[in-house]
Amino acid sequence: MSGGPDARRILVVLSEQERELFFPGDLRQRLGALVPESRWKPPMETSAWRELLHAEDPEILLGAWSLPPIDGKLLAECPSLAFLCYVAGSLRSRIPRTYWQRGGVASNWGNVISNTVAECALTLALGCLREAPRYCHGMHVEKIYPSRDCPPPRSLFNRRVGIHGFGNIARALVKLLAPFEVSIEAWSVPVPPEVFAQTGVRQAASLLDLFANNDVVIDVEALTPESEGSVDESVIAALKPGAVFVNVGRGKVVDEAALAKRVVAGEISVGLDVYASEPLPADSPLRGLPNALLFPHTGGPTVDRYPACGRAALDNLDAFLAGRPLPQEFTLAMFDRAS
Repeated sequence: MSGGPDARRILVVLSEQERELFFPGDLRQRLGALVPESRWKPPMETSAWRELLHAEDPEILLGAWSLPPIDGKLLAECPSLAFLCYVAGSLRSRIPRTYWQRGGVASNWGNVISNTVAECALTLALGCLREAPRYCHGMHVEKIYPSRDCPPPRSLFNRRVGIHGFGNIARALVKLLAPFEVSIEAWSVPVPPEVFAQTGVRQAASLLDLFANNDVVIDVEALTPESEGSVDESVIAALKPGAVFVNVGRGKVVDEAALAKRVVAGEISVGLDVYASEPLPADSPLRGLPNALLFPHTGGPTVDRYPACGRAALDNLDAFLAGRPLPQEFTLAMFDRAS
């Protein structure tokens, strides 16, 4: 394939909000230099989407959350599609794996948001150890200093930390944990032992051992058929009294009902950013507890990091147009492991 951007069949499908979030200022100008605004399309209904793709048969497609999915039948009607430049995260709901099998290439935000999600995990862990939910409720709602009978705050320094999952977020988290001089071990079925060894992290003997042997357990595992519900009642029961469990991965990896029982009983503390059902139901037993720090799925990217995701998408688009390797390529292996 040859020629500059104008010679390539490129479609950009973004909502106006996505344009503002991902491509403000000079990034919008840079996108405009690569793709004329006449080739920018708003999100559309399924029938209009099918008509557009059938008529255009694009070589390159750039989009984010509002990008309508491409099923197997529609993919067959787009024989020229060679590069899907996705500005956001997982592509599992956007395009089938047969796209890669026929030679297609894709990219996403890759490790651009890993640091912010890891930062969220660290925030939740520290908040739980420091009794943030209990103290905030006392200071703001009850307008009292919590009594000396309350559990005292604890430190993260020199703790044993377990990580369930070992992708980009987990590896970013390992770096953030370094100043706390913690002992780290991890567990993830798809990850070979040498990957753990390369980062100096111990591989746990099993998921059950990971939960049983650590003071703080942080879940960043992707949601796959194998991982769904893997943190079951027996694994949750293995958490030692006073342990902290943090989840910034996927809610459905965890048996939320079993987790709630231990939190309600006051046996453990939790810091959660993801849930089995989102938004978290108003009557969830996790709400209103002094040992539960709850975030509304805001782990990443934070609002100030969206432009970095847009910049990464443009870097990937530049690389594809120039025939270079993609900085944030999303491979078939990643597709099979992703949520």
